[in-house]
Amino acid sequence: MRVTTISPFGFCMGVTKAIEVAKKAKKEHPNEDVFVIGNLVHNERIIEEIRTLGLIVLDEREKSLRDWLISLPEQSVIVFTAHGHAPELDEIASRKKMLVYDSTCVFVKENEEMIKEEIRSGGEIIYIGQRNHAEANGAIGIDESKIHLLVPGESLALKCLHTSEPLVISQTTMAPNEIQESIQEILKIFPKAKIAAKRCTATEIRQRNILKAPENTDLFLVLGSKTSNNTMKLYEIAKAFYRKADVFRVLGLSELKTLNLSGYQNAVIASGASTSIADVHEIESYLKSINY
Repeated sequence: MRVTTISPFGFCMGVTKAIEVAKKAKKEHPNEDVFVIGNLVHNERIIEEIRTLGLIVLDEREKSLRDWLISLPEQSVIVFTAHGHAPELDEIASRKKMLVYDSTCVFVKENEEMIKEEIRSGGEIIYIGQRNHAEANGAIGIDESKIHLLVPGESLALKCLHTSEPLVISQTTMAPNEIQESIQEILKIFPKAKIAAKRCTATEIRQRNILKAPENTDLFLVLGSKTSNNTMKLYEIAKAFYRKADVFRVLGLSELKTLNLSGYQNAVIASGASTSIADVHEIESYLKSINY
């Protein structure tokens, strides 16, 4: 089987930072419980690795991050995830005298700062993002009365806005067509809207490079977690542009081995921002070894 690996691959800067921050927290507090407030990044294999190092990952599917924080002991050592978080969580951590390690992605942090500045100036924000995604929840949590979520393809509740010039910001892992289509709809209603939608550089490059796959591709593999929005967008773009290929999203080699790969001749590998180089190379080697 011929295999093309679309670069870049390996962890993005934000994921690398998050892992480093979590490891640093445990290294500096080897004899204490270190709590990660939510999933550090969207990759189950990384989460499992973090757990093997002795960190305690608090699953936001079990209860809210706010409730987790409230339930922890005073002066706990905590790690905030790469996805950002609502200021309320900082207030709780400060009140409980917790030692905080913050791994928020730099692009997410920039969005949060723009949102805060707009609110201080008396403005409101339309936030283009996915409902219940950790990054979107963190941004909206800054001020739910002033930040209005617009999920691509859905209508915006206009009566909620009290300005003719909202600031428009997007979740950093959205696909470019989703952002542009949403902006076009916003501008029809708010022609003076201030557009500041910004995406993660690693996500942007990956999405652009998806379009560089060979035309004869018949198998397209997107490596990454099904909980990852940036991986989901890579999958959706590949499905839309390579209609003659079968497109699959897999976390790693063990999941890939459950697929029937007989008959495929030209495979392409693309990886999400939370997928390691080792996982990419492992799958690349496996595909090259297949002979049907």
